Amino acid sequence: MNEQKPNPEQLFKTMAMVWFALFSSQLMFAIVSFAVKPELLKFDLAASPLGAEPMMVVVFAVLGLFLIAASFVMNANFSRKAVDAQSPGLIQTGMIVACAMCEAASVFGLVLAFSHSYQYFFLWIAAAMAGMAFHFPSRTKIINASMGKRL
Repeated sequence: MNEQKPNPEQLFKTMAMVWFALFSSQLMFAIVSFAVKPELLKFDLAASPLGAEPMMVVVFAVLGLFLIAASFVMNANFSRKAVDAQSPGLIQTGMIVACAMCEAASVFGLVLAFSHSYQYFFLWIAAAMAGMAFHFPSRTKIINASMGKRL
């Protein structure tokens, strides 16, 4: 059976929609968490920024930042494989995996919000959104993977 390669422009549009859905889910995390736990909106500036469980906050911060950094490595690996295999679909896979890794970082913030009423949980969501912003699909990557050439 002959496998037909996707049209680069169609793939870009599909990837942009998927990216937007993943990106906007981060905003939904924040909205839902504030709706479910309204006390998170009341900031106690006298309290420690590390909250009641400083070790857990630090561990989750390190894990979140590690996942965001690792998402760039994963995305680059998928991009390289896509060019070598002339498979533009791997670009989409790389973007989804990278965004999922960033999203995992925001889930750490949600765990802190719900389990420890940590008021600065939104910083994890902001970091995840910043990471995801850099994973917006690139037409150039898709075209390069379609033609099998590197820039």
